[in-house]
Amino acid sequence: MPHNFPRVFSSTAPGLVFSITIIASSQNVLEHRRGTHLVARVRRRTKVQAR
Repeated sequence: MPHNFPRVFSSTAPGLVFSITIIASSQNVLEHRRGTHLVARVRRRTKVQAR
């Protein structure tokens, strides 16, 4: 969450909802990247074991 976020914007109800959705979407993206990275790592490991 950036600290330079406008306080007036976040204090309003629509702004609050908007900021919450932004935070949730960014967290989802981070988790998705982490998940794909883990999947790739597991695939690599299984390939090495298969040899």
